[in-house]
Amino acid sequence: MRAKEVFTPGILPTYTYYERPNLKLEQALLDAVDTHGIITSVSGPSKSGKTVLCESVIGIKSMLLVTGGGIDTEDKFWQRIRAQLNIPQATSSSTGTEKSREVGASAKGSVGFIVKGEAALDGKISRSNQENLTFQFDTISGADLLAKVTESGKTLVVDDFHYVDREVQTSLVEQFKEAARAKCTIVIVSVPHRSDDVIRANPDLRGRVRLVEVTYWSEEELNNIPLLGFPKLNIDLAPSIRERFAKESLSSPQLMQTLCLDFCRAINIDETLQELTKIEVHEDELTRILKGVANASSGQTALEILEKGPRVRGTERNTYKLIDGSNGDVYAVVLKAIADIGPMLTLKYPQIRDKVQEITIGEPPSGSSIVSTLTKMSEAAEVMREGDRVLEWDTEKETLNFPDPYFLYYLRWRS
Repeated sequence: MRAKEVFTPGILPTYTYYERPNLKLEQALLDAVDTHGIITSVSGPSKSGKTVLCESVIGIKSMLLVTGGGIDTEDKFWQRIRAQLNIPQATSSSTGTEKSREVGASAKGSVGFIVKGEAALDGKISRSNQENLTFQFDTISGADLLAKVTESGKTLVVDDFHYVDREVQTSLVEQFKEAARAKCTIVIVSVPHRSDDVIRANPDLRGRVRLVEVTYWSEEELNNIPLLGFPKLNIDLAPSIRERFAKESLSSPQLMQTLCLDFCRAINIDETLQELTKIEVHEDELTRILKGVANASSGQTALEILEKGPRVRGTERNTYKLIDGSNGDVYAVVLKAIADIGPMLTLKYPQIRDKVQEITIGEPPSGSSIVSTLTKMSEAAEVMREGDRVLEWDTEKETLNFPDPYFLYYLRWRS
């Protein structure tokens, strides 16, 4: 058995799927999709296993999956439905006749011209009909396409529904409501702070939407992934490593799968060992592995935007000296403090302020400067990710949240 078959960050796990039995999510989703007239809303943090849950309960082959990313018009959504159902929108062509003349060699004189009136003339004239039929389909409405989804026996799963333009959501949800009444099974997947998009798009759906909430994973739950997977490879992993991975995974089963797979590659174990082998690594090697996962991720662009901050007008920002020997403005200092606090998806302002003071040599940035920096970074994150923020600053609660665990992981472990 290969390590990449045991630990599968991007697809439904075969050997390391953990049901989280205390939550009974599979049963909740099964009950929801098995109820006619109900639209199911699956909500959960980024990388928390929402899509994997749908694949496990509904079945990959039974899903008609459409992602919401890039859908800013209703037509784009229906185009994706058409593509999944293999229904062409239109095909055009023409019908014509070609005339050809072929002259045999014996029809030519010795000087290379055609001999007029020659009895042995081999010239041939033929006509070939080249036919290209034109098929023009009548416009198929969204309702008709959803009816075809029902006829196919598949469940329509709209992943990342929060990415769909708000006005488009309103139009789609109205059609989803009627399709659900006609026994079309529909599942909408979104992040927690946008889980009510369906109701907001059409208040009449209140009472007709069933929510299945996928919560953050606990470290105890994450521990089950290596507990299920490493024995398949005949690896007896030291508990300290397993627990460290659970802590650094930031509540994300996908990140835990990635750490386990990259650990196998780092220790050159590609497939099941001949006999059970106890594996331990030193801290420096473990750090190298954790950094390797971060360097392979795509957080650099987001980080550069946050570090840069808004354009400076007038006086340049103050520069601060840090205990690690580096220098930076308030944006660099705040990001460094966040990374040093630890693997926590939610940070309170006092934690950030205290860490800023701890890592700064001399006078640290003021409290108002820290709050202003967090506010500006949150605004920048909203713009660059179109609603799927890498971080969010709650002004009222003075709390910094990380909806995307991969970004915080990158921030902590980048080289």
